[in-house]
Amino acid sequence: MPRPIPARRALRRLAPALAAGAALAAATAPAVAHADDALTLSDTTTTIAPGITLRSFQTLSASGWLKAKVLTADLSAPTLHSDMLTASPFVTAAAPLSQTATNAGAIAAINGDFFNIGDTNATSGFELRGDTLLKSSNAPGSRTTVAGVDGDGIGRLADLTLSGTAVFKGSNHPIKAVNSPAPPANSIDLITPDWGAYTRNSGVFKAASPKIEVIVGADGTVVAKSDTPTAAQLAPGSYALVAYGATTKNLDALSVGDPVSISYGVSSTIAQKLQYAIGGAVALVRNGVVPAAVHYDSPSDEVDVQGRPALGFKDGGRTMLLVVVDGHQSDVPGLTAQQMAAFMKSLGADDALLFDGGGSAELVARDPGDSAVSIQNTPSDGAERPVPNGIGLFAQAGDGTPHQLIVSPGGADARVFPGLHRTFAAKATDDQDAPVAVAAGDVRWSADAGDVDGDGVLAAPADAAGTTIALHASDGGATQATSVRACSAGWRR
Repeated sequence: MPRPIPARRALRRLAPALAAGAALAAATAPAVAHADDALTLSDTTTTIAPGITLRSFQTLSASGWLKAKVLTADLSAPTLHSDMLTASPFVTAAAPLSQTATNAGAIAAINGDFFNIGDTNATSGFELRGDTLLKSSNAPGSRTTVAGVDGDGIGRLADLTLSGTAVFKGSNHPIKAVNSPAPPANSIDLITPDWGAYTRNSGVFKAASPKIEVIVGADGTVVAKSDTPTAAQLAPGSYALVAYGATTKNLDALSVGDPVSISYGVSSTIAQKLQYAIGGAVALVRNGVVPAAVHYDSPSDEVDVQGRPALGFKDGGRTMLLVVVDGHQSDVPGLTAQQMAAFMKSLGADDALLFDGGGSAELVARDPGDSAVSIQNTPSDGAERPVPNGIGLFAQAGDGTPHQLIVSPGGADARVFPGLHRTFAAKATDDQDAPVAVAAGDVRWSADAGDVDGDGVLAAPADAAGTTIALHASDGGATQATSVRACSAGWRR
């Protein structure tokens, strides 16, 4: 299996152009997402697993510098699948994406929905896993678009609507949100055990008055009532009804022991049942069309030039695109929401959903031969920001025997100075591109010039300047040839 697939064009004499482009990028927003006049600085594609590739590229144009990572997954491949990742079983948790992906066993992932940062960590939109509604959007009509994959492995966007009712005192009372830290005033928010142990006196409830909480036990009767939402973890099968504003009087009419019947669910704009559904800010592309103006309920965010992640589907939903564009850096400003929509369309997306950007924008993947995922882009915070959810890609377990060796350094980095030494190392992968442990002593090295020992230390001939040395590694079952460039006098990177 080929890997990586080289397509890099190193441009080493562009210092004036790069400086000018960086200054322009820092001073102005990019005019377009992927300009026709863009100069490709680098473009490489690496196989992560059968059916999954990671493309990394940088371009420079009059409109700015663009750095992007694109994970492409063939959802029809029988050896892979996708799923929603969550930082914990509870909606009020956040963790670094690399940690969440590793804990779930994902080999690649991208961050997901916008969230209540600095407080509850609850997302702004829907979260569904199968038939279980973990969370609704924060308020009716807001952030209702989700992405997911149906039972046939087809990726789809859908718009969801919550329907919920609490029946007590002979009346039906509508439930406007589930596990929301920001429900509308004068409504009832339903909190389930999926909320976790974080205080329910959070989000908009912290400053609200009047407010109330009624806890309904698993037997369907009121077990507690408080004029301030509490923090105790709800027992399985129990619920909390919370409200602020005029509807507090409705809940205040309840007493311990009163019966309450609760029902809720979601309806969808598509007939197909999604195996999971993750929310985002807005659809960037729908049925192949980019909106004339991308708007959502955060006007300042939509026009901000920043790092942007998005999920897209193409090929009738059989191909998933997980994309992140870097931003908020001196030489790489990022994109607006409208520009991100155009960029997703340029990648072939028929449908695309915008995820949380800025310091949250992150993509992780397992490099060939590595056992764990690593950060592939450059988060603008300088480190991983804890996030509540994301989308992960998973591969079938392989046969555990070496099929491919990966020699490092490789590609353009495989260089040595004449008369000096360079140490090379080899990792192995199996038929599913999963890492296979190979003892250093099991790898046999050879070279067509100079000497190489059993530890992979290559001694280049003193007269090798300007030549290429063919370095070979083998463990008996897999082999790898690497071209090592012997640097000429005056060479510089």
